[in-house]
Amino acid sequence: MATISICGSYLPGHNIHWIHGRLTLERTRYPATVTDLGDGWLHVQYLDEEIVGWCHNSDSLLAAIDSITNPSTNQATPSSGPMVLITPLPDETVMYEPRFRVLYVTCPGPDGTPGGSRQLGYIAEDPRPCALKTVERGE
Repeated sequence: MATISICGSYLPGHNIHWIHGRLTLERTRYPATVTDLGDGWLHVQYLDEEIVGWCHNSDSLLAAIDSITNPSTNQATPSSGPMVLITPLPDETVMYEPRFRVLYVTCPGPDGTPGGSRQLGYIAEDPRPCALKTVERGE
């Protein structure tokens, strides 16, 4: 058995509780453009608004966006550093819900059709430490 540490926090910037996630699905989301500012910080533009926020899983969100923008590799390509612009994508693949500050990235399915996996990012105004918990995983 391997022992790993994972974040157990549901505070802004960390994991999204399933109830919170369900409530955000019932709200209006807006197409968004995301810029990676480095160290978990993201600049999100939607409608005529913009926010800067922190998310501990920003790497997963950016990798999901990258897998859409680079479909030939179907995997994340490391960015060259801060201020990498992620361009708006078709079919509302990157959306933002402002009330709960949730960023949605919907990846295509394995056959390239819409509606594949979804990455959610809970955006915080300020970084907060992870509440690490230890989990044993079978090998």
